Amino acid sequence: MVFRSALDWILDQHKEKVVDLIARVTRVSVETIAITTAMHKLKRD
Repeated sequence: MVFRSALDWILDQHKEKVVDLIARVTRVSVETIAITTAMHKLKRD
């Protein structure tokens, strides 16, 4: 008998949702970096 961790079970059951969530988090992170970079370039003196 093979025992799986709860995380393994969740990933197997919700693989598509997990991948979608990771993609969304990655996109938001990249967009946040782009916004903050643009804000630094627009610094007011």
